[in-house]
Amino acid sequence: MVKLGQQFGLHPLAVENIMDDATSQDMMEQIDGYALVMYRTTTDMTTETAFSIVVGSGWILLFHTSAAQMHVDRVLDRLQEHSNELLGSCFVVYALIYEITDWLTMTTIQIKHDVVQIDNIVMTQVPEEHTSMLQHMGLLGWRTLGIQRLQLGKPDVVRRVAHVLGSSDELEHHFRDLAALGSLHAV
Repeated sequence: MVKLGQQFGLHPLAVENIMDDATSQDMMEQIDGYALVMYRTTTDMTTETAFSIVVGSGWILLFHTSAAQMHVDRVLDRLQEHSNELLGSCFVVYALIYEITDWLTMTTIQIKHDVVQIDNIVMTQVPEEHTSMLQHMGLLGWRTLGIQRLQLGKPDVVRRVAHVLGSSDELEHHFRDLAALGSLHAV
């Protein structure tokens, strides 16, 4: 990783941030001709993981854990749909951020749906059956808090990415819509 950082002229602190998956916040920094975007997600609702996206002039580097490959695969499928278009690195960043934000939003909606179903079941059970349902509700509450924590900084990061990387009015408009989506669907 250090050699790769040297090859692309990455600051040692940027390389350190990329290698430290324990980075606990989303962020976007401009550093010496490139931008570093750290965007956190989860794939199993129990383990957080960071996407590190480094965007330079005409190039992009993406670092993530193998657990987060599902997001990359979805973005690659989306890019295949636009294979006849000339897409810049800013569009790739947008697609990655959109995929992660959309996945977190859909996960939040699914958790809300599960909670309503469990509430309905608990109301029809006899008291001896409540324990397992209450344990499941506790797990869903824990997942909800985790998703909420992941969503907190996202709108600000998306707005900053749009401002710094927005290469066209249309793309900047999409980033603004994405920031609004992240704000509206916070748990």
